[in-house]
Amino acid sequence: MAGDDTWPAEIIAARSRVIIDNDFSGDPDGLVQLAHHLLSPSVDVRLVIGSHLREGDPWDPTPDTADRAAVAARRIAELTNRTDVPVVAGSNRALRHRTTPIRSNAALALIAEAMRDDTDLPLYVTCGAGLTEVGSAWLIEPRIAERLTVIWIGGHEHDGLAEPPPGGTDMEYNLHIDPIAGQVAFNDSDLRIWQVPRNMYRTVITSRAELLLRIRPHGDLGRFLFSALAEVVQKVEGLGMHLGETYVLGDSPLVLLTALVTRLSRAPHRATTSPGRARKSPTPGCMYQTLRVDHYGSTPNSTTGRCWKTCTPSCSYTPSVARAQGSVPEVTDAHITHGLRAEYRTDALGIGTATPRLSWINDTGQGWHQTAYELARCQPNGSMVETATVHSDESVYVAWPFAPLASRQRVTVRVRTAGPDGAVGGWSDPLAVEAGLFATR
Repeated sequence: MAGDDTWPAEIIAARSRVIIDNDFSGDPDGLVQLAHHLLSPSVDVRLVIGSHLREGDPWDPTPDTADRAAVAARRIAELTNRTDVPVVAGSNRALRHRTTPIRSNAALALIAEAMRDDTDLPLYVTCGAGLTEVGSAWLIEPRIAERLTVIWIGGHEHDGLAEPPPGGTDMEYNLHIDPIAGQVAFNDSDLRIWQVPRNMYRTVITSRAELLLRIRPHGDLGRFLFSALAEVVQKVEGLGMHLGETYVLGDSPLVLLTALVTRLSRAPHRATTSPGRARKSPTPGCMYQTLRVDHYGSTPNSTTGRCWKTCTPSCSYTPSVARAQGSVPEVTDAHITHGLRAEYRTDALGIGTATPRLSWINDTGQGWHQTAYELARCQPNGSMVETATVHSDESVYVAWPFAPLASRQRVTVRVRTAGPDGAVGGWSDPLAVEAGLFATR
């Protein structure tokens, strides 16, 4: 970027938190949306969830589509230098009953972020596929409804506003992934939902010429995204169908409704009834020009090696928590473990259980992931009483490893984590945990 830039990206602060939930092993428009979100400085992406496709879906007929979606999402995180953002696989199957959640790591991580009490930034859960994780999270912890807004790409046309497309199915694609989760979200829950129905998301159209000019030439990320879209076109052509020279980037309104909403604009209309039956449709089509121009401005510039949007070398992004650089010794601070909570709480006094579940956050460097954790129970003066080491990548809602707390007992706990190479990070800040007054017989 030129040195006379008077609107540098460094002055753009995150105005909201975002959890991204999408079927990244399916239509690659989700990969485009993910890259755009990860390169947007006005949102703090807290979590990426790889969600499942419908069983036997032609996009990916394998039985582990959520796991494969997480792998694809991690690839985009690497290409955007955003490996600091955790990527978690959701459930590989849909809900079976409207009252029975699936306790996936993704649903629990969503709950943990929603129940944080150490930030005032609003939380948006952007969903470009089914609603399995959102539905499960609400069934497990209904209080999340007052702490987040769901933005969903899905649902058929609203009566009186639009007609189905030629050959359109009675049940819209994303709703068909998990109809029961759709019923939970729209009919049972009190979640705030902004809906982008089929007639609206189909209007986000880009051309082959635009992709060739503004995406493909710009670094590894541009080539990867263009190739992913081109592969779909080739497969469809092989089936005797012709897409012409356009592609629908139907998941990209998720960026428009989070990163690109002006502070002066009103919120989109809320969907309050069954999927596809909201009274009004959000996101007028005239706003999509803003979306497209911003997306192309987010792609790395192959000539300068810099990202036009973030204005940092090779699309690198500096997160709010600083991370140490350099080699990794036996005990390292190349990753930072923080945000320790008990039962979602940082003020864990008067906890209503003798075995509170614990959660924490790892801020990491590129390619790092947790393989083990160590919890310590400490005296008020900081001296350790006992420790427990568990070989696991879980960091959300993990089991209490110590003896159950007695009524009104107060202890201090800390956590540290290790990665694939065995390097152990520093201890987190201590968390005071106090049991409530338990009834006695």
